[in-house]
Amino acid sequence: MSTLTKILVVILVVLAIAHSAVLLVYLSQQQSWKTLALERSEDVATLRAQLKSDNLANTQTQQQLRKEKQDLQRQLDSARSLLVQANTDLTNLRFKLGKLTLDNDTFRQRLANFDDSLKRAQTARDHASDQLDRARNTASDLKTENAQLERQVSDLLRDVMVLDTEVSRKKEQIFALQDKIRKASGRTTARAPVVVPVRPAPLLARRPINGKVVAVDLDAKIATINVGSIAGVSEGTKLTIYDDDYVGNLEITRVFRDRSLGTILMSAKRVEVGDEVSTSPLK
Repeated sequence: MSTLTKILVVILVVLAIAHSAVLLVYLSQQQSWKTLALERSEDVATLRAQLKSDNLANTQTQQQLRKEKQDLQRQLDSARSLLVQANTDLTNLRFKLGKLTLDNDTFRQRLANFDDSLKRAQTARDHASDQLDRARNTASDLKTENAQLERQVSDLLRDVMVLDTEVSRKKEQIFALQDKIRKASGRTTARAPVVVPVRPAPLLARRPINGKVVAVDLDAKIATINVGSIAGVSEGTKLTIYDDDYVGNLEITRVFRDRSLGTILMSAKRVEVGDEVSTSPLK
């Protein structure tokens, strides 16, 4: 054999050995690849299931986010409406504040004017107080004069009642004389006119007397009532004082035409202006 042939044979043997080694490696690697491919298939299935679960969760999350977005949008719209209303209210409040400020200035001016008026009123009050003191002094003098005039009026009333009685008597005497003259002349006697004698006021006290207390002096225990001689009140007349209940008794000591003065004999409670008086017993 030639050298070239030997070399070719050696090369073929080496190639066969190399091919066998490669084939053996390939076969061993292919078994590992199958195992690895099976493991990867299982991993892919797991990943697909996880991806499907994640997609479902993602869909639910997107729906929840969409719902929350809608809620947030409604809240935003409501907040915008409230903001607009708040701006309107703020504008109104600013307007009212301006008006109140103006009213406050007006009130302060009126208060200043009132202070001036109050000072003038105080000055007028002091002046009126002086006039009142003078008027009280004058009233005291007039009261004294009035008491004197009342006594004079009482005396005149008595004189008038006496004169009325005397006039009635004179009229009766005149009628009697006229009757005698007619009889003496032979003329028919005319029917005597009815002459109503004027009786003194004390005789009228037999009728019930009703009135009211118009003045009271508790220190002197004297009360003034609004009925007098023309109602039949006379000195010594006793009346009952009452409001809704019994108050006390009053004995008349001085009588005028339309009022009388009396002494409070006894009282169950305080006698006041406006209390009723009557000669009739209290029911």
